[in-house]
Amino acid sequence: MSEYPRTLEAVESVELSLWPVVDALVDEVALKGGDRARDGEFERVALFLFENGYPSWSSARLRTLHSLGRWAERAPGARSKLSSYPVERVIEARKAANSDHERALQLLASIRSKRDLRPDRASPEQIVSGLQDEATRARVLASPGGLSAVERAHIDAHAQRARSTDAEVLPPPSKFGSAFWRLVQAADIAYEQLDRLGLGSLVLEPHAREAAERLQRQVGEIAAAVSEAVIEASI
Repeated sequence: MSEYPRTLEAVESVELSLWPVVDALVDEVALKGGDRARDGEFERVALFLFENGYPSWSSARLRTLHSLGRWAERAPGARSKLSSYPVERVIEARKAANSDHERALQLLASIRSKRDLRPDRASPEQIVSGLQDEATRARVLASPGGLSAVERAHIDAHAQRARSTDAEVLPPPSKFGSAFWRLVQAADIAYEQLDRLGLGSLVLEPHAREAAERLQRQVGEIAAAVSEAVIEASI
């Protein structure tokens, strides 16, 4: 698409200007060993930026930029070449190349946009065909992005099969469905607050860690069950 070439050029220019942010994070974020940042470090950076008038920088975004910087730093010869590309494009090239620097540079040199590295959408037929392979299915089950694509394919396939004259009868809401969506809403609110304010906003009671670990296990089991159900319904 070329309807907005100047807008695209301006956005890519902004992405290029993010490299100093990447470098500053690598320089200032405290580590506790290896490439791991100190606990709560990105939340503290996000809060600092928020308090200085920049509320849109989430801890997750800062973590991604810091990780990119540490990765680029490990290949000094590739560092200057990588920084000639927009940050978002390099992030996608890194993923596509499984963190291989040379492969990432080859991909960046061979494509024209981020979309070439990660197409926005596969067709329902492509997704269903790919899920016939057991290894692919296992990767999809472990990937939130993959699951999202399957869900979209399932919805699209259902819409294509449905006739406009069909009267869709909605099933009665289940207790699980009602509880599930209340949980999702509560988790979204909690995550947003934690992301914006950091751990300092959380009153840590003695059993907080135990509760967090229990929640992690339960969420993992729910996610696996829902993923399996979605995939089974889509093939």
